[in-house]
Amino acid sequence: MNPFPNRTLACLLAAALILPATLRAQDEPDIDDLLDLIPEAVAELPLVVYSIRFEKEGASVNFRPFIGGFFVAPAAGGDGTMIIRATSDGETGYRVLENFGELFVSRERGAVRTVLRAGQDNATETSAYVAFGEVDETLRVETPTVTAEVEVARVLRGMMIIADSERDLPFAGFQLDQGAAGFTAITLRLDPRTRQWNRALATRAEVVEELVTNLEQRGDVNFAAPGGGGGGQGGGGINLPNLPNLPNLPNLGGGGRR
Repeated sequence: MNPFPNRTLACLLAAALILPATLRAQDEPDIDDLLDLIPEAVAELPLVVYSIRFEKEGASVNFRPFIGGFFVAPAAGGDGTMIIRATSDGETGYRVLENFGELFVSRERGAVRTVLRAGQDNATETSAYVAFGEVDETLRVETPTVTAEVEVARVLRGMMIIADSERDLPFAGFQLDQGAAGFTAITLRLDPRTRQWNRALATRAEVVEELVTNLEQRGDVNFAAPGGGGGGQGGGGINLPNLPNLPNLPNLGGGGRR
């Protein structure tokens, strides 16, 4: 049985072990006082790291899916960081999306599942990512004060949908292709390096930094950096492709222009 069903219990145990003597002496210490003593990076351990695969489904309009990515989050649930990979103008690049997506646990008639949800909704565009899988793997982390085990799914499967009118863009109405819509099957698989990172007590920021470094060593460019290139319409924050006399404009979504 999982001794730490959620992050709060792990935090409370750690706090009880490191409380100052004056606070431990109180009959009923406030929970907020306990949680304030736990560094956020420690409270997120163990981490779960998924690689993401995108596969286009069915018909689409001005749309192509991402080519891959990663999702890093607390295994017990919470906001995560998504790294998205795409191609544009002959370049392959990535974009880091902080606090984009949430991991949580669902239960139904004894079945326990890990669920990912993420998305964007504004005046012109809607995108949504939903994937889930049954828990079948235990992640463990040990510190001088805490030993925590969390059960997660090794594989999550689901869909991403995107619809964007693009009526807010400067080329709208100039007889260019306009509007985007499409479906993408998404599969998240537990990255084999996850246990290694947890043994090293790596923080989410450290894991993301290592993943980005690996991508850049393979030749990927940072689409978010100045001069980093385009990335296509949509793309979870990746810039639009370079168009004549038009600046790169940010826009969230699910892939890129076809």
